[in-house]
Amino acid sequence: MNTIDPRFAAVDVLLRSGGQVNRSDFADYEYLSTQLDELQRFYAGYQATLVQHPDGFFFLQAQDGLIPTRRLPRSTMHMGQFVCSKCRDPEITRTSGVLSVRQIVQELESALTKTELLRIYAPRHGRTVAPARAHEQMQKSLRELARLRFVRIKGDALTPAESIHRFAELARHGNEPDELGALSLQGRGVVLDPDELDEAGEEAGDGEGEGDDEAEAE
Repeated sequence: MNTIDPRFAAVDVLLRSGGQVNRSDFADYEYLSTQLDELQRFYAGYQATLVQHPDGFFFLQAQDGLIPTRRLPRSTMHMGQFVCSKCRDPEITRTSGVLSVRQIVQELESALTKTELLRIYAPRHGRTVAPARAHEQMQKSLRELARLRFVRIKGDALTPAESIHRFAELARHGNEPDELGALSLQGRGVVLDPDELDEAGEEAGDGEGEGDDEAEAE
């Protein structure tokens, strides 16, 4: 395998970060398809597995190997489930498979109680700032799904990739936040299992003057 091939570095970084390579990622998909056997042997040296899903897309299964894995935040997990569930909505066929980012956020805000919404999308903020932070976190979760190529976003248009169906097992349980800890898709590149510490660490120290809000929430 030619590791100095200019296509290798970009695909390797994407796979190691937990990204998916879908059929619509034409150049990367062609590269992985033509080099699959050699790349599988290459990643086996890291105790990792380059997987081609029955739906066609590629991802790297790297749990407990030499390639570090990370867990998706609870909010991103939940958003992935919600977008996946929207793919079963007959309305998506009338929009040629394209969803609206604005509509997704609005529907999710309507689907959850305020308590559920804040627990998932703003767990570390007090009542005065939590609603705004929850809205921001929903947008951020969609961007993270796009970065990992579960979806494609252009302006307000969001197109789910076939890899979004990795969330199907969770979506079948109705996106119940209390079940996220028990239901997980194990160790494939990014470990699809909620990591509350990820969000807690990320949000700690966000902004100034929020200590009073935290105290109020307690």
